[in-house]
Amino acid sequence: MTIPESDLAVAPNSDQFLDAFSRIEKLLRRMVDGRRVDSFTFLVREAAKRSATVRRVEQDLLEYADLRNAIVHERGGGFVIAEPAMLVRSRASNGWSGS
Repeated sequence: MTIPESDLAVAPNSDQFLDAFSRIEKLLRRMVDGRRVDSFTFLVREAAKRSATVRRVEQDLLEYADLRNAIVHERGGGFVIAEPAMLVRSRASNGWSGS
């Protein structure tokens, strides 16, 4: 079976999810005065200590880190093996202000 070339590229939901994830990571890093070497999990846990908003969505954020890792690190043959659902992408894109 041949996989179409278009299926080998990162899908739009993945791109949008990864962009949103990056914005959230930067926000968390600023909230906790984190270093570049600090893991996303560390940033989430530290920010949850300081912010009720982050505390409320802490588990979602940690699960999104797993999804991000599946998208970025676990590609089989050059294609995305995990595609975020529209709801997940929407929540990551629009969800949290970090207050």
